[in-house]
Amino acid sequence: MEAGGTLGIPVTVYCQQDVSQHKKDALLDRGVRVVLHGNDCVEAENEARASAKVHHRNRMAQNVYKPRREGEKNEP
Repeated sequence: MEAGGTLGIPVTVYCQQDVSQHKKDALLDRGVRVVLHGNDCVEAENEARASAKVHHRNRMAQNVYKPRREGEKNEP
């Protein structure tokens, strides 16, 4: 989240509907867009993945990109 703010990249976090107010406030205080969805973290994650596919940004979990070193390809 800090990196997103530093680089000016919007960050969205999906949480379950009953996420603690403390956690939600901590995210909002850092400028994160919080989306509440579902009754548990699995439902929230599934919604996040569906949204990422719609917006062509499916770089979650299995597709984590590491910083490139000079001459290397950027592959997960």
